Amino acid sequence: MTPYMRAANVTWNGVDVSDVKEMDFTPKEQAVYRLEDGDVLLSEASGSAAEVGKPAIWRDEIPGACFQNTLIRVRSKGPLPEFLHYHFLNDAKSGRFATAGKGIGINHLGADRMSSWPLTLPPIDVQRRIVAKLDELLAQSRAAREQLEAVPALVEQYRQSVLAAAFRGDLTADWRKKNPDVEPASKLIERIRIERRQKWEAAELAKLKAKGKSPKDDKWKSKYVEPAPVDASDLPELPSTWCWARWSEIASSQNGRPFPSGDYTNRGIRLLRPGNLHVSGDVRWTTENTKCMPERYADENDGWVVGANQLVMNLTAQSLKDEFLGRICMTGNDERCLLNQRIAWLKPTVVPTRFAFWLLKCFGRSETDPPAGVKLIHPRLDFQPT
Repeated sequence: MTPYMRAANVTWNGVDVSDVKEMDFTPKEQAVYRLEDGDVLLSEASGSAAEVGKPAIWRDEIPGACFQNTLIRVRSKGPLPEFLHYHFLNDAKSGRFATAGKGIGINHLGADRMSSWPLTLPPIDVQRRIVAKLDELLAQSRAAREQLEAVPALVEQYRQSVLAAAFRGDLTADWRKKNPDVEPASKLIERIRIERRQKWEAAELAKLKAKGKSPKDDKWKSKYVEPAPVDASDLPELPSTWCWARWSEIASSQNGRPFPSGDYTNRGIRLLRPGNLHVSGDVRWTTENTKCMPERYADENDGWVVGANQLVMNLTAQSLKDEFLGRICMTGNDERCLLNQRIAWLKPTVVPTRFAFWLLKCFGRSETDPPAGVKLIHPRLDFQPT
């Protein structure tokens, strides 16, 4: 059995021998199709016109290997193989091969067409200079591309660092020094808890009156359960005027509900699904990710109609390593959509929505440090009522 190269082995970055097939070649066929160092291989056909003529230079990666008819082999009779490779690379990238390729569905270049292909042919010394200069410039291009590919990760790392600094109090340290008399957040939490208890008592009294009962003393008030304080022993230290609070003390949460996919339509009220939550923090609608429900679903499910500038979170993902889990977004200024299952609607009550957005963004990438009051259950996030 003889290893052979096929179209899948020719890439824009050279010959890829990670997946090489084998088949029987007779001695006569081996003499015809055996590859030699310096042969230039071109993709003969492709369903994409831009891929026709894609070249790679053979460096005898597998001695004795042959090639299949999905490739065209160009063997130089004088010009530098490296020069021919760059010439064909330009022909492919500039679209010359795509223009010459013919076929219905599959674009073919053809060995006969290549045999009469016009070449720009400078003297051999000039070819060497061209190859050397292209090697240098393309190496710089590859290095620049590798650096640029690292930029998104660096930007994300910087963003997370800024968010962490903001919610450690680092970004407002100077302001706090100049304004030492601000009311501590603990006072706000005290008022919230007092108001929470008052609302509970009012609701309990209303229930008793509805039953025709009137309490004779205050023993019924002992049934009220105070929110458990946050155990901050393993949490980061905060500025003196800050405090830890449970999510349920500063906001409420509502999960979406399932809507029948059989009723999806192209018109009506849009259905908010995980795919609409963009990494930027925006809710985005495209032709591919937009599904709608008939308007009657909005009338029948008014409590699941999400409006403008609301906070939503994705609750599911395939992997905890995927930042899609826990992705936080805000709806647009003119938003109106139905809240589908696997998405939570987060409703801050005593802090600005934008503040809550950045607070949760700060925790968005961490499996070990979810926000207070959030329980992480693979592969989903559940907001607990405590």
